[in-house]
Amino acid sequence: MAYLGNQPIIGDSINKFKILDDISTFTLTFDGSSANTVSVANDTIIAPNHRFITGQKVTYSDGGGTVITGLTDGTSYFIIKVDQNTIQLATSSSNASSATAIDLTGLGAGASHTLNVKFDGTNTKFKITHNNGTKSTITKPEQLSLSINGVIQNPASDYSVESDSTLVFNSAPVSTDKAFGSFIEAVVTFEASDFDEHTIDEFIGDGSTTAFSLSKTPPSSRDIIVVIDGVFQYPHSSGQTRSYSASGSQLTFIAAPADGAVVQARHIGFAAATSTPGVTAFYGRTGNVTFDSSDDLSIHNLTASGNVSIDGVLTYEDVTNVDSIGIITARDGISITGGNVTLTGGGSFIGDGSTLTGVASTENVNTSSLNVVGIATVGSGITLSPDGDGFFTGITTTRSASFGGGVLQETFHNDTSAVSGTHDHDALTYGMVWNGSTNAGGSFVINLRGDASTTFDSLIDIGKVTTMTIYSANNSTSNYMTAFQIDGSAQTIKYSGGSAPSVATGSGVDVYSLTIMKTAASTFSVFGNFTNFA
Repeated sequence: MAYLGNQPIIGDSINKFKILDDISTFTLTFDGSSANTVSVANDTIIAPNHRFITGQKVTYSDGGGTVITGLTDGTSYFIIKVDQNTIQLATSSSNASSATAIDLTGLGAGASHTLNVKFDGTNTKFKITHNNGTKSTITKPEQLSLSINGVIQNPASDYSVESDSTLVFNSAPVSTDKAFGSFIEAVVTFEASDFDEHTIDEFIGDGSTTAFSLSKTPPSSRDIIVVIDGVFQYPHSSGQTRSYSASGSQLTFIAAPADGAVVQARHIGFAAATSTPGVTAFYGRTGNVTFDSSDDLSIHNLTASGNVSIDGVLTYEDVTNVDSIGIITARDGISITGGNVTLTGGGSFIGDGSTLTGVASTENVNTSSLNVVGIATVGSGITLSPDGDGFFTGITTTRSASFGGGVLQETFHNDTSAVSGTHDHDALTYGMVWNGSTNAGGSFVINLRGDASTTFDSLIDIGKVTTMTIYSANNSTSNYMTAFQIDGSAQTIKYSGGSAPSVATGSGVDVYSLTIMKTAASTFSVFGNFTNFA
């Protein structure tokens, strides 16, 4: 009976023998209409714990919905693996290798979009998984027993295993091929040859040769078992000279094995550790583990009671606590639950805060002094105490008004359209002055609001007053402001002189000066003057 891998540990409750998932075809189904799945900004598709490999050829389907803009239904693309939960698509294998992704410009429709990878005569790489998607931890082809169409494949010539449990066929299987496999997961998995166990070197004595070259370098004479014609030999130890010694990769006997004698040297445990102190800290042993600079280490979970020092870059998917002296760069964001963010040593927040959320607005800001160098933007204005002074160096912006050089400056909206009908004026965008610089196209109504989603009522407190000025160029007595609205509600204007204008002057610029008092919620008193300038 063929035997794969290490001898099972006595009392191990975990079944290390696994059945390979069907790798001949795999389909990812996802919601092509969800912005949580398809990122137009990043050209990515979220696929938690996916099985794809960079360079794999896949076929895209919209699943009966509408295609994602940038893709074509029924077309083949190539995978770019961003991470274990995220992929991108490329138009060619070379573009996939260079991470040149397709530009996704719009979401599709439907929740049954698919990407299918299969045996197609092109793909040679497939993820080794079991139990419907659980990734394996095997690192060597000898751990996998694989058959194609019922024929056992040779790991030395037909396939190999790359890092991250990737099965690589030397020849791409075709659609009619059927695969079946089983594998054993290692208790401890290392790629380095330092950890190949139970290697046997065999030599034939000639009656004169005493030194033989081993295939690996054992840490000491005690780390190999030597037999001559089946008889165990004593190694040198504790300063006592016995049958043999090991120095570097050379096995030396004190007496040459007889002519024709079969010499076997069995490497036990970790046979090739050459650094000091070597491998001594596995399976409850004490001491240190030292790897060469070229060695890779793959583990599932790592728990350290002391400190971890890393000379290069540490990349991780999740972390609970970070205690860092230096700079931390977070890929997607920083989430703080409880506690405070404290900046010391002159630290600062950098950015315009345009996407900042979760910060509660306040009615007032109480401070003994406000010292601004540069530009200060205030939500709705600055209120000074009766005995207070305001000192402004540069420009202080309050929505639409500013102090520059000691002069109050207010923004106005220069509207070049031939206004007619109801016209919305957004105070948050344009301030409280509207200038119709083109002759009005007919009678018109001005509707004052904050903006499309903000009422003007929410911008002014009860008991406060403000003004609005409306300039209207015209060449017809019929083209004048017939009504005034706030947030879509008609307001009665009390005009100077007791009567509202019934016609325009027909030339020059007509000016409507309105004083707006808020007397209650959504309730205003409006006073107006009508003047012509020509």
